[in-house]
Amino acid sequence: MKLSILLIFLFSITACGGSGGTTGTTGTGGSSSGNTIGTITLSGVDTATTGAQLNTGFIGSSLAAGLQPDYIIIVDSASTVTFTPPNVLTPNIADANNAFVLVVTDDSSVSGSTAISMSIVVNGTRFDYACSNPVSVFTDCGAGAITLDIANKTVVLNNVKTINVDTAAVFTLDGTLTW
Repeated sequence: MKLSILLIFLFSITACGGSGGTTGTTGTGGSSSGNTIGTITLSGVDTATTGAQLNTGFIGSSLAAGLQPDYIIIVDSASTVTFTPPNVLTPNIADANNAFVLVVTDDSSVSGSTAISMSIVVNGTRFDYACSNPVSVFTDCGAGAITLDIANKTVVLNNVKTINVDTAAVFTLDGTLTW
């Protein structure tokens, strides 16, 4: 339920339309997906429970279409993401008790905004995180901290500050993924 609320929140704050990043496509939709190469490291007090690295496995991407910005969904190595035209991504979680879903949105070329919504489930306990730049409800991800380039199948997270939506603990993400 919280993931749904976070996804709706992120889409509503970035729903200015157009194409973010460097995709070069405006309003046409489209997708690329595949297995990830690279690492995302985590730092903060929650790493005692979540671990210090996301075991990424698969990325689904969607170019901006309608009112939605460019966005990707990254899932754990056992899960996948399906694409439904024009721009709907749906995570398919293999183990609901041990998984993660990381949504990265980029409307930087239109509204100047980027955002992250993430849920990590460890032994059935869920931890939800969010941020946006510029800041709105949760916390500021950091200016220039998120670079999403769907055309070149790359996402870079550089000292991205997220906040645990229940405890307000800061959780930092770093790393580069390609697919």
